[in-house]
Amino acid sequence: MMEILFGIVIINSWVLYNHGIPVQTPKKNFMEAIIEALTQVPILTETANECAAMPKTNHTFETKGIKR
Repeated sequence: MMEILFGIVIINSWVLYNHGIPVQTPKKNFMEAIIEALTQVPILTETANECAAMPKTNHTFETKGIKR
C-alpha cells in the first residue's frame, strides 16, 4: 500500500515540477534526483563498455531436475 502511495506522490510531484517550465524534465531523471537527494548516494549507470565486459554464460531452463 505504501509503495502505491509513494508512486502517486512521485508522479504528482513530477507533474507539478514540470508545470509551466519550457524544458520538461524526464520522469526517470526526476526520480533519480529524488533518490540521490534522500540517500546521499549517487546513482551509477552502466555504460555499454561495462555491459560488454560482463562474461557471457550459457543458461538452461530446469524444471524439477529436467533440463530443457
